[in-house]
Amino acid sequence: MKELAASIFVSTRNASTEVREGLQSIRQHIRRLNDQIDAVKAIPPVLETAIARMESYVDGKADFARSQVPRVAEFMDVSMYDGPRMEKVEYFAMAYLAPLIKQCMADQLKAAYATVKGISDDDRERQLEKLGVELLDAELVEESIIRDAERAGFQLSRRAKADPRAVLAADKDLP
Repeated sequence: MKELAASIFVSTRNASTEVREGLQSIRQHIRRLNDQIDAVKAIPPVLETAIARMESYVDGKADFARSQVPRVAEFMDVSMYDGPRMEKVEYFAMAYLAPLIKQCMADQLKAAYATVKGISDDDRERQLEKLGVELLDAELVEESIIRDAERAGFQLSRRAKADPRAVLAADKDLP
């Protein structure tokens, strides 16, 4: 009887080890997928997109700045002895130097992209979608392992960041 108990104990310990190792393996895979998702999100856009964003930003600032600087006609007004009032001199710079600023920033972006490869928004979306599907599949496998272990009497913790779609999935939807 003692040998039977020892055999059951060893079998239970082995099963527990297999479950933990399987769960650890799928969780490592989930971490790798999340790292890949973060890496894709961190890839800069293609040069053309970066330049377009910069030009849009500078144009917006220049438009506002032009609305803040005095119009030439104000200097022609004979009643203005001290000239028009303006609080921020940087508006003059942005209003009149915006084309030069855009060219300088475009040159800096081109230099920065000499060693960096950008990604189009469409490619980024495709890669993230593919990785998202793989991640959900992995999380469904993780949830399947946890539920099978719970049915066998083992208590396993779920990750705090587990995808609710996996945690709340019906048993029939798990692999």
